[in-house]
Amino acid sequence: MQIHRGLSAFLVGLALAALGGCTAAGPIVTCGDGTTLSNGQCLPSSIVRCGDGTTLSAEGTCQPNSTLTCGEGTVAKDGACVPASVITCGPGTVLTGTACTPEDLMKRVTVPEASEPNFPATNATFTIPEIGAPAVVLGGFVNKTADGEADLDGFTFTAKRLTRIRIAAKAFGSPTAAFLLQPCKAGVTPCELDGVANFGRFALSTESRDSGRNIVIPYDGTYVLLFSDSSNLSGGLTMGGDSFSYFAEVTQVAQPAPVPLSVGTAYSGDGSLLVGNSIDAEGDDRLYDFTLAPDSPTAPLLGQRALWATGADGKMLFSVNDESDIFGTTPIDTQRVVLPVGTSQVFFDYVFRLGDGPIPYVLTAAKVATTAKTLVPGTPDVQAATLAGDGEELIVVDVAPNSVLTATMSQVGSDIRPRIEFRNDKYEEVEAVHGPSMTRFFGVAEAGRYYVVIKDREFKPTDTALTYTLELSTNPALPVGPVSVGADQSLTAQALDTAGQAFFAVYAGNSGIATVTATPTAAEVDLTAGGLLNDRITVFSSVNTAGAGAAEQLVSPSLSTGDVYLVRVSGTPASTFDLTVHIEEMLSEEEPNNSIGAATPITLKPVGQTIVSAAFSSGGDVDFYGFDLSQPTNVIIETLPGPANEQYDTIIELQDSSGTLLESNDDDGAGNFSRIPVSSQPSKLLAAGSYRVKVKLYGTSPSNPPGSGAYLLGITVVP
Repeated sequence: MQIHRGLSAFLVGLALAALGGCTAAGPIVTCGDGTTLSNGQCLPSSIVRCGDGTTLSAEGTCQPNSTLTCGEGTVAKDGACVPASVITCGPGTVLTGTACTPEDLMKRVTVPEASEPNFPATNATFTIPEIGAPAVVLGGFVNKTADGEADLDGFTFTAKRLTRIRIAAKAFGSPTAAFLLQPCKAGVTPCELDGVANFGRFALSTESRDSGRNIVIPYDGTYVLLFSDSSNLSGGLTMGGDSFSYFAEVTQVAQPAPVPLSVGTAYSGDGSLLVGNSIDAEGDDRLYDFTLAPDSPTAPLLGQRALWATGADGKMLFSVNDESDIFGTTPIDTQRVVLPVGTSQVFFDYVFRLGDGPIPYVLTAAKVATTAKTLVPGTPDVQAATLAGDGEELIVVDVAPNSVLTATMSQVGSDIRPRIEFRNDKYEEVEAVHGPSMTRFFGVAEAGRYYVVIKDREFKPTDTALTYTLELSTNPALPVGPVSVGADQSLTAQALDTAGQAFFAVYAGNSGIATVTATPTAAEVDLTAGGLLNDRITVFSSVNTAGAGAAEQLVSPSLSTGDVYLVRVSGTPASTFDLTVHIEEMLSEEEPNNSIGAATPITLKPVGQTIVSAAFSSGGDVDFYGFDLSQPTNVIIETLPGPANEQYDTIIELQDSSGTLLESNDDDGAGNFSRIPVSSQPSKLLAAGSYRVKVKLYGTSPSNPPGSGAYLLGITVVP
């Protein structure tokens, strides 16, 4: 966690002003006999009084008491020997002999830093004391390493949710102390900082050498308290030297009872008090918006604000920060969250703060309106509606395991620029599309409650034409497999539903290419097959090439073990058919193969398609492949989308073994992929011999994203 560098000059100015400066020396004054310099004037020695620890000498000057010789158990004070017990030293000092000297705080350290390097490898550990118990005292020495890297000293501890601790730090040899507290990743030893949690709390001071703050622990876990040269902790703000000692007291203090937060009522509080706001949630409808009002543009800079919430189940619900600097503030967005059953607490907090004054905030909680729908499998739910004043509509549905959910919008004559989202029961986005339709498969582990969010992605309050028709449908997907290489699976007498469709979830037991064949059992039935991979919304391929009564065959993209290939068969309602799934193993490209002499060898199947999994390592990568034919053979050579449906604009060249070009093709394959022969020809007849295939990208085409990417090379032997 780092403070914005834009704050550096501002904070340094505050620090220098707070620490003060030096004044110019005045002229040297010499007094005559019988007089003494006092407050810049020569006065008769008889009226001059000396301060504590000094005595007026016979010469009229103030001399240290140490010039007096006192007996055992007494010390010199104001020119006389008095019992040592009557001398009281001020704060931060102790009596050493006959003088008050600065206390050596480092002698009070109960948990010293671990041996270097002590973060993250060998952190010191400590236990948070109970409320009212003596403080745990941490201490150590920061020394920037010879290579200029920062010395980080880490102290780890475990704490329960909503534990409130006080940390007070001092620095010696540094303009000010600073520290940073962050959570560690769960189950990782030694501590590894958990950046996902977004909970870093920093302390610094611009008014003294000390720094301190209270921190409320957001959830059960392990945390680390870091000390370093503070420029390392604060993003370039120089507040500490390269070498200094530090000393920190850690205590536990009582956490005030939370203040209830009423839905729809703005709460005004003081963030410096770290008092949580409680909110209760029951039943199934527990979706809430939490809105933090932005600071006034004229308000003074008080630090970097934060808003976080912890649920009754002890888990953090969200943690967000605003972006504050001396040029203004980017407000925290409204946080939408599904609260767990019970009492949750929301905290206004600060990543860092300036000064000790109050930090005002205004927080509002609102319950989000939703519409619950019970979907009947195979029966579409159609509704006409108008988007609400905020440009979105939320529908709650329950999704069964191994099922398909489809949402389709029709907004004829509307100003809506549609976006559809599927969100889980924690309101985490599962799938989204800028468009009017989305389909997603939900496996066994994904069954449960989901939010279907319909919104205008460019909503403006002035929009008036916001009507639309929404069709929601859910359909079971019959599991098939896992299907492995050499172990086909068949389903007989399958029937289309009343909507004329049936879904199948093909689970891949091996990496490879799946071929799905749907054969109608009635000669007059015509089928269409379409496929989706895993939860992706893109239809990879759809076929309806055969006539009525003929089988339709669908070839998947490359599958990895455990992938789900979703197949939809459609046709006349209630029609019956048989389904067969076959998986062929893929070959792999062997890099480097960017020259004809280094071509990846391919052994072709006697009949059917041989697939090679490959990738472009860069925009200029060229891949060569070689294969042999023992007799004249009809072949199809083509590039295909990769496992994640990667789309490229490719060029393929067919060469003989010496590199002589026989044929090339740019865009006769699917999309901008390539195919030899051209799509108007069923196959190309090649004589017996050795051949080379060269694959490359078509220049800087917009279809070719920068960097690497996967693709497939398919060579089919046609009987």
